[in-house]
Amino acid sequence: MRTLLVTLLFLLPTLYSATAQDYSSTNRRAIKAFDAGREAIQNRDYPGAIEQFRKAVERDPGFWEAHYSLGQSLEVNFDTAQAVIHWQEAARLGTSNAQAQALYYKVGMYYLRRQAYPEAQANLQSFLDAGVGSAEAQRMAQRGLDQIAFVKEAMANPVPFEPVLLPRTLNAFAMQYFPLVNVQQDQLIFTGRRVADIREDEDIYISVRDPELGWMDPVSLSDNINTGNLNEGTCTLSADGRTLIFTSCQRSDVIGSCDLYVSYKRGSEWSKPINMGPRINTRAWESQPSLSADGRTLYFVSRRPGGQGNSDIWVSRLQADNSWGYPTNLGPTINTEEDDLSPFIHVNGRTLYFASEGHLGLGSFDLFKTEWEQGKWSEPENLGYPINDPGSQVSLFITADGTRGFYSKDGFRNGAMVSSKIYTFELPENAQTQISSTYVRGRVYDEETETPMGAWIDLMDLEADSVLGQVRSDPITGEYLMVLNRGAEYGLFAQEKDYLYQSIPFSYDQTTQTEPIEIDIYLSPLQSGKVVVMNNVFFDTDSYQLRDKSKTELNRVVRLLRDNGEIRMEISGHTDDVGEEEYNQSLSENRAKAVYEYLLSQGVPARRLRYRGYGESKPRVANDSDEHRQVNRRIEFVIYR
Repeated sequence: MRTLLVTLLFLLPTLYSATAQDYSSTNRRAIKAFDAGREAIQNRDYPGAIEQFRKAVERDPGFWEAHYSLGQSLEVNFDTAQAVIHWQEAARLGTSNAQAQALYYKVGMYYLRRQAYPEAQANLQSFLDAGVGSAEAQRMAQRGLDQIAFVKEAMANPVPFEPVLLPRTLNAFAMQYFPLVNVQQDQLIFTGRRVADIREDEDIYISVRDPELGWMDPVSLSDNINTGNLNEGTCTLSADGRTLIFTSCQRSDVIGSCDLYVSYKRGSEWSKPINMGPRINTRAWESQPSLSADGRTLYFVSRRPGGQGNSDIWVSRLQADNSWGYPTNLGPTINTEEDDLSPFIHVNGRTLYFASEGHLGLGSFDLFKTEWEQGKWSEPENLGYPINDPGSQVSLFITADGTRGFYSKDGFRNGAMVSSKIYTFELPENAQTQISSTYVRGRVYDEETETPMGAWIDLMDLEADSVLGQVRSDPITGEYLMVLNRGAEYGLFAQEKDYLYQSIPFSYDQTTQTEPIEIDIYLSPLQSGKVVVMNNVFFDTDSYQLRDKSKTELNRVVRLLRDNGEIRMEISGHTDDVGEEEYNQSLSENRAKAVYEYLLSQGVPARRLRYRGYGESKPRVANDSDEHRQVNRRIEFVIYR
């Protein structure tokens, strides 16, 4: 109210500086009432001012100054609906006065906020036609007209949208929001309050879906995460479910108004949360994190200086030393002068969803999608009506396959939020990701003891010789999970200190494969006599010329030799039984020699290497099928000391 009073006291003296002879009215009784209203304003008698200005417009309905002042006084008295009537009349009557014509802007924005689009359009256009007001007001008026045109087009062309309320088990609290679903879609995590009161403790909950019983009752994610008396919420999870980042605003080590914290899962236990530090957290507000599938890229919202304005979306990446790098602003393609919130990076790492009130939309906050293309983010695309409506939509989660969304919808009573429920819906085509994803998962074991173990696992694109992702298997369960984005020839490389690495090639064709891939990995201790099949070394048929995609694995062998200076290695070549025995012997030897020479070219001393061809003499399986013959065509290395 104080702001409105200051505005009134600032605007009205400018109008009142005119003499009675300058008024648009010649009705002395109307002018007398008008002057009495002025005097009441000076005495801060606003009810008295309204009474006098009403008398003025009743005595002379064409007295635009009285309409203007009555409108201003009514606004101060929180009766904007009546104020608009008199502002509009003042603007209609005061055609030669810039102050009166500027009222078209206030009237137009009033109707725009109430989705009265014809009235808003007429008034905003009149304001622009009058050529009055500040450059910022003219910009906002034009934006209002653009929004009206967008709303008409969007509502005339709605997208398919049939939201379904999730089962009562998942909506048991008064408020549950910011849902996220794990890659396997058998766990749902959300922020919840048991009663609709902001003073109620806000915690993070999890529900697990039983294959037969369905979704189970939600429980606290962890006593290490939820404090019981401080708020924890708006969280994100890596694809393997072992890195959690969440928001908390009241902990003793908080840097700003709200900070981001990280916790790691080992077995079934979450570690004590750690403040992510001054690179991520500032004295400003940080919240709403979204973590990439591999847990190495973090998107979040911050009000820190250096952005485009208000709340912006920032990104930080995990460095080689496991520290988080300084965040960078996503820039003006994504961020606006208004609030930009709730980033969600899809597990494909290339599709970003977010909420914004600065991009053209249907209401306050709309949901948008952008794709990472050719080294930059594409122009954000509004997800359309009725996914977006004239209200606010501020969060969205999309499943790995890119076909289903989860979101929360708020309920209001008398202007106050009294509920928040979680819904799901099938994404219309325009809102789907360009690249869908599945995953490869399994466990890592010690080959000799068959006990689960921790190991680093790299997912490689063999053609590009590039690392697509890296995770560490759980040291207690041995479990790992990595997201697959597109059809490609992949290689999994598992390695751990004092163990021989393991390489496993496989292909994923997203046009025909939808089910996840299961691969368990067995690592052998680094001992003399151990044999490793080099699964990702490739030759053309009847050739001993190494293909380029073989370098990915060969470079791993180089690293193994460099890290373990005491070991030596025999490179052995093997064939199937197709063809002449003498030819197969020669081919196997030449292939082994090609690998040997590549390792020498990378700086491995010749004294640590030898090579030998065995032809068809040492098959691993019987040569009784094409599949078995492929197994027998191989390059191995044997450790000796």
